[in-house]
Amino acid sequence: MPYFIFFLLSAGWVCFLLFMAYIKNSSILYQFVFYIIGITCHQAPEKSFYFMNNQIPVCGRCFGIYAGLVAGLLIYPVFKNIKNTSTPSIKLLPVFILPVLIDGAFNLLETNIERMLTGLIFGIGVVFYLLPLINDMFYSKR
Repeated sequence: MPYFIFFLLSAGWVCFLLFMAYIKNSSILYQFVFYIIGITCHQAPEKSFYFMNNQIPVCGRCFGIYAGLVAGLLIYPVFKNIKNTSTPSIKLLPVFILPVLIDGAFNLLETNIERMLTGLIFGIGVVFYLLPLINDMFYSKR
């Protein structure tokens, strides 16, 4: 159950972001969502992707993180049972965190695709640590 809820929320969020760009930058809903998301994302136009010629309301890195959650949830069952409650070794955590951390801190990457890839790596990694914790909370109460 937690797996499917996590997947629906993640995939729904990515679709919602694309929908926001689809409805055009001039809509009141888009402007409101853009403002709210701006609390956690810089949304720089030159560092964002565009859909239907409109800016997606998050930067390429953040979009990569959200897409990485979806990708991670799609590949998770290949490696683990979706009801798994054990997290990977903490030693693997830097593999997922360092690319996005270095990219965000030093702004070394030039293209949105590169920025998105660091977000994807992070998003996929988050799934392998977060889903077991969610499972543990959900299944331990039963």
